[in-house]
Amino acid sequence: TALVSGFVFVGLLLAVEWPFAGFLMSPASRNRFFGTTYFWYGLPPQSHLAQNLFIPETAREFWQGIAIAVAISIMTIRWGISRGQWLGKIKR
Repeated sequence: TALVSGFVFVGLLLAVEWPFAGFLMSPASRNRFFGTTYFWYGLPPQSHLAQNLFIPETAREFWQGIAIAVAISIMTIRWGISRGQWLGKIKR
């Protein structure tokens, strides 16, 4: 269960967060509600953040990050399941 849940979680997270991240980098999000125009005073104007650009990465780096995310999600889901089973055994 944890194995499947880990892949499903990361897949759903990508499906939801990728378009939202694209929106946050667009001019439509530059308002008081999302606050994407407010930066730290010491931020260099040449930085990717100040220019509203994604930090470039290779396809290999991207898939390594996804693999790490899947591995961590599987481990934490497994930990949560075991913790829930342990809590279920506690009697008052």
